[in-house]
Amino acid sequence: MARHPTWKLSEELGATSASCPPPHAAPVIFSQEEEDSLHEMSTSFGEWRLDDPKDDSYKPLSDTSPSNPSGSGSASTSSHGSKNGWSERKWIVDESSIMQMFQTCCHCGMAIEHRKLTKNGSQLKIRWTCLQGHNGFWQSCPDQRKMGQNNLLTSATILFTGATYTDIRDWAFLLNLQIPGKTQFYTIQSKYLIPVINRAYQNHQGCVIERLKITGTEEKVALAGDARCDSPGFSAKYSTYSFMDDATKEIPL
Repeated sequence: MARHPTWKLSEELGATSASCPPPHAAPVIFSQEEEDSLHEMSTSFGEWRLDDPKDDSYKPLSDTSPSNPSGSGSASTSSHGSKNGWSERKWIVDESSIMQMFQTCCHCGMAIEHRKLTKNGSQLKIRWTCLQGHNGFWQSCPDQRKMGQNNLLTSATILFTGATYTDIRDWAFLLNLQIPGKTQFYTIQSKYLIPVINRAYQNHQGCVIERLKITGTEEKVALAGDARCDSPGFSAKYSTYSFMDDATKEIPL
């Protein structure tokens, strides 16, 4: 089987094809709701690529500085890194360690009297009130489209790496790590992730087809094809046929 074509989520998905514009390809049209979802999804991830597993040349984007080389153990503060999406560093923290930060009021130093914890998948929210009446609010990650951003990112990393939800859920269960539930995962997948994948693939496909048209006017194009027949039961009612450019190993159709 040919390797999966590289697809890229750019900072602005509306400009995904800018790096390889298909001059005559039919535009991909989305509803306003889909456009908003795609824009916010691409903004969350910045620039994200899925390459061939054998290609180790790609390293994820990171605008954070490395740890202090002096050996003091202090790393660069998050203010030097991105505050938006997957490129910001994340840590696994025990709940008891988090609650230590909410023992005394940050305004007056008095003891915190009431704490209300709200959990939603991987997101934790805490509202607190001290003995002097001061109150505050803290959350482990920002909200995006009325959900925790890390719930979106967790679901995306499961899907985009080719893993299954069950495997990651079992791993998280052994660690007692909080992740989105199964229903939430599939909701995020269908509403946000699959439209992003479809758009990125269609833009990539348009680039490949236009390049083949140009190449075909100058030299021969070698295409390899294969069909897969699959349908419920033992019948072969439906068939999918794919073509691969033998020179570049890309899938145009």
